[in-house]
Amino acid sequence: PFLPIFDQVEPSLITGKTATLRDYLSPETYYFQLYFVDERMEPRYDYEVRRTLREPGVDIGDFALHPNWGKFTPEMVEQCLSDGEYGYSKHPRKVCVDGKLCFLKESHTKRGLLRELDIYRRMENQGLRDDPQVHIPRLVGVVYGSHDSCCIIGILLSLVDCENLTLSCALHDEVTFAQQKKWEEQITTTVGLLHRADIIWGDVKTDNVLIDRNDD
Repeated sequence: PFLPIFDQVEPSLITGKTATLRDYLSPETYYFQLYFVDERMEPRYDYEVRRTLREPGVDIGDFALHPNWGKFTPEMVEQCLSDGEYGYSKHPRKVCVDGKLCFLKESHTKRGLLRELDIYRRMENQGLRDDPQVHIPRLVGVVYGSHDSCCIIGILLSLVDCENLTLSCALHDEVTFAQQKKWEEQITTTVGLLHRADIIWGDVKTDNVLIDRNDD
């Protein structure tokens, strides 16, 4: 019953500008209700929609962010879209801030976010951020809901150029013994340095290890 109305609504396509995270979070939205009049369905625009007052994101309270981390708002985060993508329906993962490609990781729970921020902060304080032997993404910054918001909607990690290739997938292909040994040493060294900083990798499995274009 809504199709005739949808045919009359022109899509608000993003043209002439770069799509940002704000375009995904706050698109132009239409609300409808379906009424039954004389046993006939009659869709109508709903002009009295109650907007949620809950601010998006996770409030981190008085947690102190490391000074090396950037602070961004959705307007500052550009979506990296492929041909045919519009920037509205698919949650952005690959994004760009200040000319740097990043992976946008959503924040779902306060406990999980604070734990992750604390680990990255300890890495900064222990000097692991600049250690080339530590093969894990670096935290580039956090994304707040707005300039005056205290809620974080996501964190920005350095992008691993891997085309979604995990160690689990890579081991199904023909891999030389030398390559396997290289990966073993990289993982062992990384975990050892994290343990030395009192950081535990709690979800160890081959699906959580990415293989980049350099076979690292």
